[in-house]
Amino acid sequence: MADEDPGSPDGESDKLFESFGKTSAKPIGGESSTGLGLNICKKVMQAHGGDIYAENLAEHGAQFSVQLQKTALT
Repeated sequence: MADEDPGSPDGESDKLFESFGKTSAKPIGGESSTGLGLNICKKVMQAHGGDIYAENLAEHGAQFSVQLQKTALT
């Protein structure tokens, strides 16, 4: 999934998945932020044996990727 926000400022990407973590980038739509959304996503992914990653795109925005482990159904 990708968005069109400015992305995370250089050196602040570690804050994206922290509890109450916020970067210095301001929301472009005036929305408020608790800094919990991506932290909750990360915890859900980890609880299911996966993970979530974010990277800034070259022009603008960020791309979020999830990784799940394949398990056999029994």
